[in-house]
Amino acid sequence: MMARLFSVFFSGLVIFFAVLMVNNLLNGKPSDKAIAVGYFAAIFYTLIFGVILCRFLREALSLINPNLSFVVLTFAGSVFLEIIIWAAQNFFQASGAAISSNLVADLIMTVPFYTLLSYLFARFLLSYRLSWQMVVVAGGFYEVAADGVIGNLVRLNLAGALISPLLLPLFVITYAPIILVPFLVISPLINPVLDLKGKSWLVLAKPLWAVLIFPFSLGLGLLVEKIF
Repeated sequence: MMARLFSVFFSGLVIFFAVLMVNNLLNGKPSDKAIAVGYFAAIFYTLIFGVILCRFLREALSLINPNLSFVVLTFAGSVFLEIIIWAAQNFFQASGAAISSNLVADLIMTVPFYTLLSYLFARFLLSYRLSWQMVVVAGGFYEVAADGVIGNLVRLNLAGALISPLLLPLFVITYAPIILVPFLVISPLINPVLDLKGKSWLVLAKPLWAVLIFPFSLGLGLLVEKIF
């Protein structure tokens, strides 16, 4: 019952933000337009690779270690979406959509976090049975914790750090596909034996260690940004 309610709520959320993002594309500021492009890129990425090409990817990766497959798909997805958002930011001559205006610095800041997160999440997935609803919420939560809270604190933006948790629904839709697509592809290939049963918080807590790498990758990216 809860899963159905969440599915209805999530679908409504996607439609609501889609309407909002269309308005941003037509009437918004340059930064709003860049964010809107990133939003629709995340949706299309999920539909194409998580639904349409899901079976093909699963068959192609069936002979590879599931853990490695999950990491590879997450790495590819994070690079793809970060490049799209960065390109949109430059096209609209905006700022604030991508974490950096320098593509190399942007990827250095973000991709190591996603890669470590995917490794920890894949190990968790091998043991525990998860639903796509859990994965979606977890994906947004990780991004809020890393880029939203820690990222803003490192940049001394206290207001941004405080506001970020309120943007969880948008983070869920825009960034959750980075781990949702690998989950949809890989989960049928594994047979986890443990059930969370009232311990849903574990899916948020255990892979969250990846957040600790974010300040270091962010600092390295800022250094690259200054040099180049």
